[in-house]
Formats: sequence, C-alpha cells, structure tokens
Amino acid sequence: AGWRTRDVIEAVLAGRGIVASPETVSAAAAEKTRVALELIENSPTVVAGITELLTELRDCGLILALASSGSPQSVQSFLKTSSSSGMFRSVLTGEDVSQAKPDPEIYARTFQTIGVDPKLCLVVEDAVAGVTAAIRAGGAVVGVAGTCKETDLSGAGALAVLPSVKALPAWLRTWNAGQLGNN
Repeated sequence: AGWRTRDVIEAVLAGRGIVASPETVSAAAAEKTRVALELIENSPTVVAGITELLTELRDCGLILALASSGSPQSVQSFLKTSSSSGMFRSVLTGEDVSQAKPDPEIYARTFQTIGVDPKLCLVVEDAVAGVTAAIRAGGAVVGVAGTCKETDLSGAGALAVLPSVKALPAWLRTWNAGQLGNN
C-alpha cells in the first residue's frame, strides 16, 4: 500500500529470491495496471460520496492536491470516475517522481506546486509509506483505516486515524487547525 507497482513487483520477486530483468518487471507492472484499470472501469471502486466530500472541502476554502503512488492511468481513471479532475490544484502520480513513498519527494513537490508551507498542510493518507513520506516532507497527517491497520497508521505518526474518509469533515470541525503550524 502506497508503493509504486514496479517497486512492489521488485520487492515481491526479491523476497522470493527471483532476479528479474527491468523488462520483465516493466511487463509485469504494465499487466497489473491493465488488470487494475479493467477492474476500476467495471466495478464501483470509488468511495460513495467522494465527489460530494471533495466539493465540501474545496468549498470550505481548502486547497486540494492529489499525490498518489498509482499509475497515471489509474489516477486518471479515478479522476474521471469520481468527476473530480477540476478539484485539485496539483495531481502527481508515482511516475512523476524519481523516488516513491516513503521518500518525501511526491509530497515536497506537491507542497511546492500548491505554494503552501508544508507546516500548514494536512495530508490524508491510507498507507504507512504515505504517512512516512508526508511527515518527512514536513506535513501533518490524518490516516484513513482500510488499506492499512489503524495501529500501523498511528504508529507511523498519523495525528488521528479515521474509520473512513467520509469522517474527515466532522474531524476537521473538531480539530484545532492551529496545530498545523506547531508541527
């Protein structure tokens, strides 16, 4: 969770003592992406209500950005399926960076692109690698359980772990946003 596809494939193969050529890894990553896109297009993979949630956050004056380890094709499919492409000031994928999460590059570039001091940014993450990357880039993080266990996300440094992304607006209303500048 939170890794680029080719990094996962390399790690799985290495864990089994298999040395694969870059071409083999690229082919396996392309096939995984093809299957994932087919699943995305043929099943409801977008969280119900996500478009309304993003609209609510944007309408509250928040700057939204998307920093995903996913492939450009998967991210574009999400943006299309959720009708949210115009809501993000910045969209970066795993192919837009040289180092994948947990390296902070994708978040550092996102903070720079949106022109906001990382200390004033709150990242929503569902993966330990993403929590680690966002914190290393200087942001604060709230976790969303599901992809990873709550204890893993909090153990990685998430300020709080929500049961669903839908809980974010209520959590934001009770959370002291002034804490961001203190992180």
